[in-house]
Amino acid sequence: MNAPIKTSCYHCRTSDSEHVLKDYVFVYQIQGAIQMYDAKEALLFGEGSFYLGIKNKVARFVKLPPEKGEYRAISLTFSEQLLQEFSSEYGYVSSRRVDTAPLLVLPNHPLYHNFIASLQAYSFLANTSDETLVKLKLKEALLVLLKIQPELKDILFDFAEPYKIDLASFMEQNFRFNLPLTTFAYLTGRSISAFKRDFEKLFHAPPAKWLQEKRLNAAYFLLKEKKQKPTQVYEAVGFKDFSHFSFVFKKHFGLNPSSV
Repeated sequence: MNAPIKTSCYHCRTSDSEHVLKDYVFVYQIQGAIQMYDAKEALLFGEGSFYLGIKNKVARFVKLPPEKGEYRAISLTFSEQLLQEFSSEYGYVSSRRVDTAPLLVLPNHPLYHNFIASLQAYSFLANTSDETLVKLKLKEALLVLLKIQPELKDILFDFAEPYKIDLASFMEQNFRFNLPLTTFAYLTGRSISAFKRDFEKLFHAPPAKWLQEKRLNAAYFLLKEKKQKPTQVYEAVGFKDFSHFSFVFKKHFGLNPSSV
């Protein structure tokens, strides 16, 4: 189980590939930067940034340490159980559904800096078994977030499951993310059986076949038109393994990726 409050440190550039957050996460970027790619844009959060990771959003993250330094960030994870408890205790409820990017930019506010400074006195919290102390700091963080941006209540306290959304639009935007079909189904508000049924009705092909063809065509475009290298392309379009990508690419197009 991941610690609710932790400091992450990396000395090398690190890619998390596809990632779907299971909980909301409040983050302060101490050193280095994190780059986020979703279906719509690429964002860079540098040293000194505050941001909120959004639950049930898919993106690709790259952690970038500074030259001759290390990537460092402190994060606080708000479980649904904690948020429901906080909602009951303080009366916060969501009044509308809000759609946001996977990482939400937070203002550079003195209250955030003061809160992060206060955590230094509790540096042992990442390893402590004292749940009471940890919960107090998590609730304090929520109070600070809501003091600065009261509108965050509509995001943090929306406890509904993902609702049924436009499947065609979602898949066209997110096919480059290598996710299990069960995750695609969940994020579009469907059971796996309903997802497969709706998918074949829309695209006239099974999901796995359609996804492979879309990724291969996207790869061909990047190789041909953008002059990118095969080793740059395969992960960007949703393949995990380069040798598998090369095999299916040649089978589909009749030539190796390096020959495009």
